Amino acid sequence: MEYVVNLYKKYGIGKMRLFDPSLAALQALRGSQIRVILGIQNEDLSNLAELFWGLHIPPSSGAFIADTRDVMSGILAFLSRQGSPLLINAYPYFAYVSDPVNVRLDYAQFTATSPRAVDGNLNFFNLLTPWLMPFSQLCRK
Repeated sequence: MEYVVNLYKKYGIGKMRLFDPSLAALQALRGSQIRVILGIQNEDLSNLAELFWGLHIPPSSGAFIADTRDVMSGILAFLSRQGSPLLINAYPYFAYVSDPVNVRLDYAQFTATSPRAVDGNLNFFNLLTPWLMPFSQLCRK
């Protein structure tokens, strides 16, 4: 891992994303001034989303699951103190691929001309907005 850190420094690359961080990788990056983003594998996204957030319909009823509320609060506070972003990888296309009967392609591709979901006075023309809206609101709490 030291070799990779040295390559990053040599070429002036200041950011790295790790999807499966090992202790050795994190130790090699310590003090390197390389900013690190920790990610998760795509196959773990749905499990993590249900663990932290749960599946809430309508979107305005979104809430972190009680057991993870404190964890998320701690993560958000840490990121805020560091001035670091919270990145969310949301892939509407995968929802369409896994359920094309109930998820219309135009909804997943941001091309719907009429609302595909309604939550009170909120109309959703794409699949991404009802996913991100409640998460954003929860992060502000």
